[in-house]
Amino acid sequence: MTGAPVRVHIGSFNNGIDSKMCTNITNFKGGEWNDFKCTEQVSGRYVTVFLPETSNLILCEVKIYGKRKDLINTTNSITSQSSNYRAHGVSYSSGRATDGNETLCANTNDEQKPWWRIDLLGVYNISGISIYNVVGDNTNMDGAQIRVGNSRENNGINNKMCTKIKNFNRGQWNDFPCTKQVSGRYVTVSFPDKKALILCEVEIYGKKRDPINTANSITSQSSNYTADVSYSSGRATDGNKTACAHTEDKQKPWWRIDLLGFYDISGISIYNTKRTHTNMTGAQIHVGNSRENNGINNKMCTEIENFKGGEWNDFRCTEHVSGRYVTVSLPGERHLILCEVEIYGKKRDLINTTNSITSQSSNYTNTEGVPYSSGRATDGNVTACAHTIEMEAEHWWRIDLLGVYNISRFSMYNKKTHNTNITGAQIHIGNSRENNGTNNKICTNITNFEGGQWNDFKCTEQVSGRYVTVFLPGTRSLILCEVEIYGKRKASPFKLIKEKKTWEHALEYCRGNDMDLATILDEDDQTLAELEARRADTPFLWLGLHYTCILEVWFWVADYRLEFNRWADGEKTGDCDRSAVMERSEGHKWFSKSDYDEFNFICQKF
Repeated sequence: MTGAPVRVHIGSFNNGIDSKMCTNITNFKGGEWNDFKCTEQVSGRYVTVFLPETSNLILCEVKIYGKRKDLINTTNSITSQSSNYRAHGVSYSSGRATDGNETLCANTNDEQKPWWRIDLLGVYNISGISIYNVVGDNTNMDGAQIRVGNSRENNGINNKMCTKIKNFNRGQWNDFPCTKQVSGRYVTVSFPDKKALILCEVEIYGKKRDPINTANSITSQSSNYTADVSYSSGRATDGNKTACAHTEDKQKPWWRIDLLGFYDISGISIYNTKRTHTNMTGAQIHVGNSRENNGINNKMCTEIENFKGGEWNDFRCTEHVSGRYVTVSLPGERHLILCEVEIYGKKRDLINTTNSITSQSSNYTNTEGVPYSSGRATDGNVTACAHTIEMEAEHWWRIDLLGVYNISRFSMYNKKTHNTNITGAQIHIGNSRENNGTNNKICTNITNFEGGQWNDFKCTEQVSGRYVTVFLPGTRSLILCEVEIYGKRKASPFKLIKEKKTWEHALEYCRGNDMDLATILDEDDQTLAELEARRADTPFLWLGLHYTCILEVWFWVADYRLEFNRWADGEKTGDCDRSAVMERSEGHKWFSKSDYDEFNFICQKF
């Protein structure tokens, strides 16, 4: 096969030979698998292997690797078109283009500017569209335009252009990737002149922009307009487009939602009915973690332009924004009306601290004998706070996450009362409890803390660990009403085996089960192994660390050098027939034991 070009094509014209090159085959060897990587990004429906010279082309087996573009399920979508062509009592309606049958086509009359449109019933980032037409009169789609957006104005033809169709081949699938990023609820195919529009089958590719579930979120607004009813803020997220939130006609009206979590926000969709005061052009959308100035001081997501009543309007954030609060505000003196709001984004990974273990330097107790213990900072109640005793030498609060996490950020809430400002505190993360965890790496220093709202703090560098400590220097009390920690848990490669075996038999067991005896290379590995060790039935557990008398050196059986260690004092001896164990008890130090002793052991999955 040496010399054969492999091409990937979106159509089958000239058998795919004129399509984009994936690679040229070189150094082909018979009797074995030959792997060839595409030299650049290619995508399509057809893959062609072509020999440019006169010869037999022989392929015994072919495997193709790639990822399918995301096909949108249009089963429940709503289609429409400019008109329905009828013949012999049959209406060639718009739904025939998405029924899965390539022989039944949607067909308009021969008319000026015909169009076909689909309502995807959700906002999608559209990557491309595939169209199949039978060979016949008027089935060539050259010159058609594909548009994507959230407006039905002018039948969707005013929406952003995905692409213009050219080189259409009848009797086969034609794939058209969008030439730029487009998103929306409606996809429209139209001709700019007079003719019939025929579509036998249409497939649309893209990813749905998942709306954030706001069912339990807390909304508020600058004022409530009242007529027969109060047009309160919650009406903008109740799922009913006819029941609108509505402020009074006052200066700088605003509407805000507390998402009750930290989100990366990508965009917002707003629906307003088409009546007086519902045009939102000129409004600003802000996203962040501050409620100062009603959230208007937070970072701008976007400014609303060209708002249209009676339809969904989609607005993408012009830069990366994240936070807990989304605020929509209008400058000047106006009514602010929102009939329905959908917010798109992804929630940051909130660590579940339900079973975590908290502690603090001391417990303040009130006059009624109620201790303000450490667990109150993670109980989900922002009115019940953890509180240390004032005038101590130092104040700290610590949580054991019972796992090793890559930590990205923290959110803290304190009531706006005396001594709740924790500006100047430090957040430490690591695997050590030494000096109450304050010897661990600093995630960040807390600045500009504001009571009465959530405060978000991002780690200034990558940190990971089992323990998170909040440390407040000086004699002030440390008060934490609620703490949320965001990050991803590191998967443990270790598995505790509760069987008593000698070191050699433990090694055989692990390897017989596609594992090896545990290798510990750093602090995170040590901590993950400790979490297994504490559940052991024996006071020690075998590790994969062995002493060789021939070389007079300790080595890991997985072929790593011994660098990181946690030896107990005097235990790194040089005796033959010895291997390392981890103690089950607190500290989890390493000891040297005879290979013939029997203990539980820790295997490692590679």
